[in-house]
Amino acid sequence: MEPDFERSAMTLKVLMLTSNDYTGRYWRDIAKGFAGTNIKLAFASFGMTQPPIWSDNYTHAHITFNTSCKLNLFNWLQFTLRIRKFNPDVVQSHLFHGGLFGILLGKFLRIPIIYTRHHLDEHFKSGTWIHQWLDRLTLRESSRIITCSKATKDWIISMEGAPPDHVAAIHQGFDFDQIIADSNRALAIRRDIFMASEKFIILCVSRFSRVKGQIYLLDALVKSEKLRGKCKIFFIGIGDSKWLKQEINLRELNDCCSILGASVEVLEYMQACDVVVHPSLADSFSQTIIEAMGIGKCVVAANTAAVPEQIEHRKTGLIFPQGDVDTMIKYLEILISDRFLLKKLGDSAYEAVREKFKLEDMIEQYIYEFQRTCYL
Repeated sequence: MEPDFERSAMTLKVLMLTSNDYTGRYWRDIAKGFAGTNIKLAFASFGMTQPPIWSDNYTHAHITFNTSCKLNLFNWLQFTLRIRKFNPDVVQSHLFHGGLFGILLGKFLRIPIIYTRHHLDEHFKSGTWIHQWLDRLTLRESSRIITCSKATKDWIISMEGAPPDHVAAIHQGFDFDQIIADSNRALAIRRDIFMASEKFIILCVSRFSRVKGQIYLLDALVKSEKLRGKCKIFFIGIGDSKWLKQEINLRELNDCCSILGASVEVLEYMQACDVVVHPSLADSFSQTIIEAMGIGKCVVAANTAAVPEQIEHRKTGLIFPQGDVDTMIKYLEILISDRFLLKKLGDSAYEAVREKFKLEDMIEQYIYEFQRTCYL
């Protein structure tokens, strides 16, 4: 049954609920995308206390939480009553804890909850049965489920029992006007930080966790004398990188590896490198891949979750099997020797992502899901 589009012209009040902050690209693009539509948008977060500056231009309310007192039931009640005052027609909850709280909120306010599933199988890989059980509970109790990739949709249907007609796969859309690197800063990074213009610079951007596969890049250097002699790898990410530093020391790779930590200049680092490698074992949908392709970089990525939906192998990038160091080495050695192919893949990637991952397409599909959930 299709939504009643005569009724759907009515203004809908939508609350975006997240357990983290909403300062990143995803949230900014959502806020900008809904501006000028019939959606009255608010953000609610129990991961921050102050909204980002940009949000004043696009949103109608900000409902934040006293993050220093998360165990105080009075704070939770205040948070809930402030959400109730906004009086949303539907809540779109994000991330694990946001999804759990969203279920309780929906029951309390008697409104539908759309749960946006951002992870695929991380809780199965971690071996925590309670997280796996809570994942299933959240899927079962949500009014509607949105995944960021078909791979995640297929997983939760086949492995977690989600009803197929209960789930929609909607790719993240991007405001590509914002995915632009400062060329002068990129040149400075190449000169002053990479300090090796004659080297083939590999960049890996990911959270510092073993499930993100950084260790396979180290193994590639150990196995390939060509890579070890011609490449230098830089790691950017958030989290504790001590374990990665230890692995680099253990393999005696300090001369060709460097950990840079977190950075607000990720696009500039991407522009300055030769290739972006994404060896992750656990992703639902990689924003890093789209950002790299969006500035015209070739990406070499492990075949994880949505990667085949993001990269067309041999046309807009290169995909290797998870953990397959030998295949990754082969692709990197080819790119080192064939700069024409490297540029061709990057140029094709640039065109492809702008066509396939448009922000307006995501917003249109979100609005459809809001209408479907509220009116059916």
